[in-house]
Amino acid sequence: MKTRRLNRQLRSQARPGFALATLVLLGACSAGAPVRMEDPAPALPAHWNNASHEVSADAAAAGAIDAQWWQAFGNKELDALITTAQAQSLDMAAAVARVRAAEAQARVSAAGRWPMLAASAGAGRDGSLKHGDHSTSYALGLNASYEVDFWGRQGAQAASGLAALQARRFDRDTVRLTVQANVARQWLQTVALREQLAIAKRNLQNAQDVLSFIEAQARNGAATALALAQQRALVAGQQRSLAALQQQVEDSRLVLATLLGQNDLAVDTDSLAAVAPPPLPDAGLPADLLVRRPDIASAEAGLAEADANIHV
Repeated sequence: MKTRRLNRQLRSQARPGFALATLVLLGACSAGAPVRMEDPAPALPAHWNNASHEVSADAAAAGAIDAQWWQAFGNKELDALITTAQAQSLDMAAAVARVRAAEAQARVSAAGRWPMLAASAGAGRDGSLKHGDHSTSYALGLNASYEVDFWGRQGAQAASGLAALQARRFDRDTVRLTVQANVARQWLQTVALREQLAIAKRNLQNAQDVLSFIEAQARNGAATALALAQQRALVAGQQRSLAALQQQVEDSRLVLATLLGQNDLAVDTDSLAAVAPPPLPDAGLPADLLVRRPDIASAEAGLAEADANIHV
């Protein structure tokens, strides 16, 4: 009787302990599962402040920026410069290399979710020199292993690798867009400075012509010394401004050459009149501009990668 009572008491004490262990085990399983990130749905404004008209979501999607947006300027020199910059940019080459490395790492991270197979083969030959007997043996082996993703570690690792790959791709797009924008901006600035330089040269020539006329008048007594001194000061000031503007043109041209990875570069376009201003794209909804930015998309992918790494 005492033995039965003792067994009952032990079983009654073991049941709460077993239940507690089961709860802890289930809690560990739920803690290891990756948290699914959901897109927030905040209240967004339907149009820009002081907008002349409202733009629907369909119109915003139709007005998406073209990947080769610079071709809208209609200038072959600009097209060639941006194409060269994308091909020779070291930043672009590094970004592409990081994408390739992330692709390889993503394949490695996802490999643990699949069975692993290993094959082996061997051959041997032995015999006796005394009797001349020989025998040959062959061996083949095939091993298979599979790790059950009970805690969700393999799935989280694969999700982390995929999110990292997406982030590197968005980083590459950011670098590409930055290179394109920098080359286009610097080229437009160089062309504008060249046009200003041409105008400054014409203004200086006109001022020198006026100075020659006033000097002729002064020799004949028809112009005062004050008028002559003022015109000479005007010519000297324009000469000084022209020298500074020439230096700005040279500096801008060298910066453009650096963006293309070249030591020197000749710019043939002399006026912004050769550049057709493209039509302004439809801005769409305010939040659409954020969706189009690859740097923000990269930050979002990095957040997903960090969330998955918690459960690896």
